[in-house]
Amino acid sequence: KQAFLEMAPNIDLLHIASHAVFDPATPNLSYLQLAQGEKLFLEEVYGLSIPAELVVLSACQTATSAHYGRSVHAFHLAFFQAGVPSVIAGLWDLPDLATSHIMEDFYRSLQTGTGKANALRSAQLALIEADAEAYQHPFFWAGLVVQGDASPIFSQHNTYSSMAIKLLLGLLAIVGL
Repeated sequence: KQAFLEMAPNIDLLHIASHAVFDPATPNLSYLQLAQGEKLFLEEVYGLSIPAELVVLSACQTATSAHYGRSVHAFHLAFFQAGVPSVIAGLWDLPDLATSHIMEDFYRSLQTGTGKANALRSAQLALIEADAEAYQHPFFWAGLVVQGDASPIFSQHNTYSSMAIKLLLGLLAIVGL
């Protein structure tokens, strides 16, 4: 957790593949499960400053929100408040294997200069086309949604190597390697 908190202000693209627990009764007790049993609570995310262009939360119910008092609380909203213009988050309990395939194709498409929403759509279609019988039901492919800025991250004028290195370092810090 400490590594994540130290690296978050320096990451251009952040992907958290984790378990998430969203508590609609007390949303501030909701958390992302990090390495070594540590938890990043929703209220902690609201206090961060993250200059990343995109945060991907391939974790269950990270696009779920709840009213708490006079405000709405959700992981994606917390990252928006932290300064992130675009968040991809899960609407329900995401199936691990299907989500993994979608993310691989998403990043492959994103690196070609495709916008975030189109890259996600392309990845979802690729999953269905790869095995229509197994992945036909929307449960497998429709659980991730793009919120916020859907424009491309990469273009022909910039390389993705710098972002890829920062993403890799961010992922390594989160999983505790």
